[in-house]
Amino acid sequence: MEFPVDVLEAIGHEELESSAHSYMSDLLYVDPDHSQYLSLTTGRKVRISLSNVGFVPLYGANLKHKVLALFAPEDQFTAVALLLDDKWYAVDDILRTADSSREGLIKVRSVGERIVLYVLNRIVYRTSEMSAGEVPFLCHGENDFAKILWKNGEAVGFYSVKPKGSLCSNFVSQCYLLPVMDSIFVRRGHRGQGHGLQMLEDFVDSFKDDELGMKFPLSPAMSQVCRHYLDRYPADVDLLWEVEGVGGPYQRTRVASKLSTHTLKVLNIQCLHLVTLWVFSIGIMSGLGKTTQKCKCAGYNPDTNHIKGPGVNKNIVANGCSNLQFIGITRLTANSDCFFVFWRHERNPHSIKHGMVLMLWLNLSHFSS
Repeated sequence: MEFPVDVLEAIGHEELESSAHSYMSDLLYVDPDHSQYLSLTTGRKVRISLSNVGFVPLYGANLKHKVLALFAPEDQFTAVALLLDDKWYAVDDILRTADSSREGLIKVRSVGERIVLYVLNRIVYRTSEMSAGEVPFLCHGENDFAKILWKNGEAVGFYSVKPKGSLCSNFVSQCYLLPVMDSIFVRRGHRGQGHGLQMLEDFVDSFKDDELGMKFPLSPAMSQVCRHYLDRYPADVDLLWEVEGVGGPYQRTRVASKLSTHTLKVLNIQCLHLVTLWVFSIGIMSGLGKTTQKCKCAGYNPDTNHIKGPGVNKNIVANGCSNLQFIGITRLTANSDCFFVFWRHERNPHSIKHGMVLMLWLNLSHFSS
């Protein structure tokens, strides 16, 4: 079976729209008692009638190019199929290809690929896979730089870039001062497999500028991707910038600096029952009466947020420091395995102390910015 991205290689917008208008004209004369139905990949059948078909713009506010869409009766805002080259294709089929050479990240060029990009962004991402609180991506323009990630005959993600010198949509006459990755998406079933890092590496390889932008604000997932990238390529510490607007001198923040100042949080804390920290105290701890004393704090309990328990030095217990309340932990630099830990004594909660922690042995995958 051939899919739209395979058959629309040499077909333009005008041909698609012309055939769609002809189809709509014919639909006017269809007997309602003998309506056609489209079978979706789920097995469900959707009736095709004038009441649930309509034209949708491919490029957002640019209404020049449209495609005919079929909507489910209960949801008139989400398309379940598109009419392409005189044939209805369900959304799932639009994201497939029969071309085995279409694998990995491929630049969007043809109308068929633009339609795949539209479906991934407007239908898949916005309606079912956008996380709560996320700001949706803008619609891609007709000539936007974008690449689709193909995997085993299926489109599973994309990223897009505003090249240096291209017009910024938020301003009337200002252009981007550096290339800016303005959208990146991987389908839920394919996350956690390194595709985000793969796209970021491809972005760096595709644009040879000394500075590359990431659209503000960086999501937690994208921050983690950037952290992995900088761990792998420490020489690129000055390459990536979080960009607002067109990326002027006061509209950008170095990603490495931002990551290094973020407080690390524990992921999957319910599985992390005990973390042993060796704390080298700096300054005078309240109640210890000693300076620069090595203190073994055994057992960080995530349920009570305390460092306490067996293994605490007897001298410290005698001095009333058996209970230390954990406050936070911060990485020294973006690529460092050394951290500062902040704590305070329960009997003197206003006295915040800090110490350096060496976590060379700790699996850093438990932490994220």
